[in-house]
Amino acid sequence: MSPARRVSMQTVALDDLNPKYPVDFLSLGTQGSELTILRGAEKTLKNVVGVECEVSFRPVYEGGPLAGDIAAFLDRLGFEFIRFTTLTNDAPRSMPYMGRMEKLHTFGDALFLRRPQADMPLEQRRKLVFAAIAYPHSKMVGVTSTHKQI
Repeated sequence: MSPARRVSMQTVALDDLNPKYPVDFLSLGTQGSELTILRGAEKTLKNVVGVECEVSFRPVYEGGPLAGDIAAFLDRLGFEFIRFTTLTNDAPRSMPYMGRMEKLHTFGDALFLRRPQADMPLEQRRKLVFAAIAYPHSKMVGVTSTHKQI
């Protein structure tokens, strides 16, 4: 694989935007730049009750963070890992059928919700409850298979 073309563009951190409405829930699937985006949203994340983002368990995107990096960052900001909403399996090594091993979990989407606090504003508690209901813990994890390479 190789890039078809490169495009330069200006980006703006979420904390530098002036949204009309507060951000309640953040969903990111940005192919390896999730942690960079989250780092540029620390002020924004103070009002957020949930984050769903793509996480990788082994290098998938050049320079991309691993799941533990994202989990540690969000933990520091008061979020806890709840569950995976999707998991993708991959066979990272090519070999004859008889020598193949089980596919590995390569990447997926992870749900993080804010840890409830006694001093949390009522409106934020309501939004947190809604997010927890919208993403029930008993929901089955969907497993797909791809062959993405760095």
